[in-house]
Amino acid sequence: TVEFQDARHLSLKPISGGYEMTVNATFDDGGAGFSFLLRTDASVRDPGTVQIPVRRVVTMSSTHLGFLGELDSLDAIVGVTRASEV
Repeated sequence: TVEFQDARHLSLKPISGGYEMTVNATFDDGGAGFSFLLRTDASVRDPGTVQIPVRRVVTMSSTHLGFLGELDSLDAIVGVTRASEV
C-alpha cells in the first residue's frame, strides 16, 4: 500500500491491472470513507471503476480547477457543475 505524507486520508493499493484507491474520514460523508478502482484495462466498465490515465473530467467543485491547473490538465475538463462559479 502506498501512503502519502501530505494526503493522510488517501491510500493506493496495487492490484492486478491497476490500483484500489481508498479515501478515509472525509468531512462530506461523516467519516465513513470510500474506495474505488483505478484500472488500466479499458474493457472494465464496473461502477466504482475509473479508467486510467484519466483523459476527461467533470469537476464538482471550483477547488478541483486549481488542482487540475497545477497538473497542467485544464484541457481535460469537459464539464462543471455550475459555470457561473468558475
